[in-house]
Amino acid sequence: MNIIILLGPPGAGKGTVSEVLTKHGIKHVSTGDMLRKEIRNNTELGLRSHKKISQGLFACLLYTSP
Repeated sequence: MNIIILLGPPGAGKGTVSEVLTKHGIKHVSTGDMLRKEIRNNTELGLRSHKKISQGLFACLLYTSP
């Protein structure tokens, strides 16, 4: 199994590249989409995520400093 990880700032084209890859049978998982869904649903994770993201922090810090 091959894994492709796309990293970059907002607007860099990660979503565009992933759309092209899905047309070639590669699955797309977006942690950003997952977090935005949690924020929309006002879950505990979503509320913590929104707080951190609003401060310009990475969501991964949620697991070490809730």
